Amino acid sequence: VADVLTPYGVFEIQTRHFYTQKRKLEAFLPEHRVCMVYPVRYRRTVNWIDPETGEIGKGRKSPKIDRGYGIFHELYGIREFIGDRNISFCLMYINSDEYKYLDGYGTNRKIRASRMDGVPTELVAEVNLCAPEDYLMFVPEELLGCEFNSQSFAKMARIDIGTAQKALIILRELGVVKQTGRVKSGIVYCINLKQQ
Repeated sequence: VADVLTPYGVFEIQTRHFYTQKRKLEAFLPEHRVCMVYPVRYRRTVNWIDPETGEIGKGRKSPKIDRGYGIFHELYGIREFIGDRNISFCLMYINSDEYKYLDGYGTNRKIRASRMDGVPTELVAEVNLCAPEDYLMFVPEELLGCEFNSQSFAKMARIDIGTAQKALIILRELGVVKQTGRVKSGIVYCINLKQQ
């Protein structure tokens, strides 16, 4: 069963665990265009709730910004489908209010506190990944025109090494980057597409 079926194709809304959609993709892709919609919590305002009184404190914007690199963990689980011309991905960058209980550890009770709810407040941007060149947005500008490895990619993109490695595997399969060699620190890559 599709989440949404329109004259333009199938839309599947998936916050995580893309790999659970493999059977759907096998059924839909031969006959339909499929767009997988992936919400990205771009910026969060964290609101703390006193579990005893129910009082909600003044919200505070988190300094962290999610730029959407998490999609590569999801794409890795369905990488056998990403080259199919009928599949595309839509990243919906959303600001949200997050509510947490002050029931954790530490003097402020915020360490490992329970999350109560997350409420979308604003659609910041919509990014469509339909063709390999669309994925160039994930390659840091500092790496354009030079060789790099997963460590330098992780550093410039400000992501962890595991995410960087999965991103480069997906980008290589899409033809966005290519392997140019191997050194002691790992595989060396360069951009394989013309920058737009």
